Amino acid sequence: MLVEKGCIARRKISRGFRSHNIIIAATVAVVVAIAAAGQAGLAYAGPAVCKVRISARVIAHSHMKVLYQVSQVRITQADIQRGFIDINSGSRLEVKSNDPHGYIFTFRGADMTPFSAAHVKGNGTNVYIDGGKASARRPYVRGAEMVEFSYRLILSDDAQPGTYAWPITIEVPETHGI
Repeated sequence: MLVEKGCIARRKISRGFRSHNIIIAATVAVVVAIAAAGQAGLAYAGPAVCKVRISARVIAHSHMKVLYQVSQVRITQADIQRGFIDINSGSRLEVKSNDPHGYIFTFRGADMTPFSAAHVKGNGTNVYIDGGKASARRPYVRGAEMVEFSYRLILSDDAQPGTYAWPITIEVPETHGI
């Protein structure tokens, strides 16, 4: 009616309603803030239930630390006549694994000259290497396991006296399974 009679413009009425709405919103916000401050520390939950599924996969891991390893082998004429050399406690290792199935040692004949084969024994392991490789599974042990290997190195027919590099490498795969 005031707009129709020209007493007030429509935009001034709209501006007045906007100001009115802002004042009401601010008043409600203050009331809510005061009420919330009085209820600090209290929380109310409804009957809603939320299920969360969490899973994790641990990758099997093994680690070998060499504590001692013979680096050379000395062959004498007496060894050649006997046909072999025994190396007691030739390797001392520490192995840690989290795999409940245990871990695997792989023995490889590196440069086998002047040896034709090797027999490896220790801690329940008994393998024979004839120039290639041989593997042995070890059971799971919690924590670190100390392993010691002794060797019988079989001499080839053309072996000569002298000092030779150690002919065998030992590996434990670090990760296996996914």
